[in-house]
Amino acid sequence: MSGLPFQGGPSYRDAGQDRDTGPNRPNLIGDPQLGSGDGITSPYFNVTPIGSSGSAFGRPAKGTFGDLGRNELRGPGFWNVDASLFKKFKISDQSNVELRVEAQNVFNHVALGNPDSEIGVPGNLNSHAGFISGTAPNWNPRNLQFAVRFQF
Repeated sequence: MSGLPFQGGPSYRDAGQDRDTGPNRPNLIGDPQLGSGDGITSPYFNVTPIGSSGSAFGRPAKGTFGDLGRNELRGPGFWNVDASLFKKFKISDQSNVELRVEAQNVFNHVALGNPDSEIGVPGNLNSHAGFISGTAPNWNPRNLQFAVRFQF
C-alpha cells in the first residue's frame, strides 16, 4: 500500500504570527522530496527551515493561508503477507483430524508511521522534523496461531 497522508499536510512553527485561525499550511515553493531520506537516519522530506536557502516551503503572506494542498505528502508505504496451512488426516470413515497453522505478517515487516511534519523557522527550529518515531496505526508484529480440529 502507499503510505498514509500526513495529518493535514506539513505545518510550520510560529504560524500564529501570520494569522489567528485556519490551517497551518505553508506555501509550496520547491520540491518537497529533494534531499529526502528514509526518515530514520535522515529526514523523510525536505525540512530545510522556512526562509532558508533550499527550503521547499515558504510562509504565506500575513492573513492568508498557504497553498500547500491537504494530504499532498504521504508517509512511507508498507506491505503485509498473511499465510495459512491446513492438512487433513483421515482417521476413519466418519472422523478426521485437521492441523492448522495461520500466520499474520509472516515476514514481520515493520510498517513505519508518518514523520514529524512540523517544519522549523529561523529562530525556532525543529530538530526532529522529517524523522519517524513510531509505527503505523494498527500495525501488528508477526502473529502465529496453531490449531488442531477433530471432526466426527
